[in-house]
Amino acid sequence: MYIAIDVGGTNMRIALVNLSGKESIIKLESHRVSQNYQKGIEALCGHIVALSDGEKIEGIGACFPGIIDKNDMVTTANNLPDWAMKPIKQTLEARFHIPVKLVHDVQGAAIGEALFGAAKGRDRFVYFILHITDICPLLHPILDGLTGYFCVCQGSIMRLQIFPFQID
Repeated sequence: MYIAIDVGGTNMRIALVNLSGKESIIKLESHRVSQNYQKGIEALCGHIVALSDGEKIEGIGACFPGIIDKNDMVTTANNLPDWAMKPIKQTLEARFHIPVKLVHDVQGAAIGEALFGAAKGRDRFVYFILHITDICPLLHPILDGLTGYFCVCQGSIMRLQIFPFQID
């Protein structure tokens, strides 16, 4: 079992996931995230304990907004400024005695698409998270002009998917 965490500017989502056999989310919770780092990390640790409910946890993967350096340090976080330059990874590793990996939230979303989503089984793909009103009208003519590909823009926050197709 693993813990997957997505910390955003207002909410944190925490999941207990099983990656052996058929991958599945066992439990999923959403909680408000504190702008104060100390209160937020304490709440996060408490939620992990409650969610794992005695299960043996092999590791923690967490997505955060902002810039994350090669040492898994959140160096800037516009939505959570008090969380920047704090020992998030080290705190979780010390508390739970398991490996922890932090990634940027868009990187985490792309990894999810690669392993479980639209890009599963593909050797290459491009993942964008952009606001639809700003960029979708600009991308359509560019991407639709690529031979053998088309794009789909949907929602108020755009999820752009580029699908290969073949003309017979």
